[in-house]
Amino acid sequence: EEMHDELLHVKYGFSSEQYEKIKDFGESALVITNADEFFKRIDLAFNKCGIAYCRDLVSYYDGNNIQHLKEVQANNSRIAFWKRQKYAFQQEYRFFAFTEVEDNLTLDIGDISDISQILTTEQLLNTYMEATCTIKEIE
Repeated sequence: EEMHDELLHVKYGFSSEQYEKIKDFGESALVITNADEFFKRIDLAFNKCGIAYCRDLVSYYDGNNIQHLKEVQANNSRIAFWKRQKYAFQQEYRFFAFTEVEDNLTLDIGDISDISQILTTEQLLNTYMEATCTIKEIE
């Protein structure tokens, strides 16, 4: 992060821990380049099947975490959105379908080649995003 006058410049990339753990996941990765459109297509596919679902980032916890326990007690479907801290490098996002499935659930979301790109794992891990924001005082 760098700050120059009112401009904040931030560079996002994979941490060294993520790099070491992810580099052996496989030879390639599918990168979604338009998340809003991707979510629309998934929503449409679930609706066509008549399946209710929820989606969220996964939260990570160590040992006995009271927030984890309270959230799961209040809504047992939230169990799908919690994992042990040792998996935090995955920064996972999940979809939870409210339906019984024997082995797996396949949704037809159509062709996504217009909103995705295949990269080698090496290309992905050496990719970063830069953002510059103007910082202003709240009036």
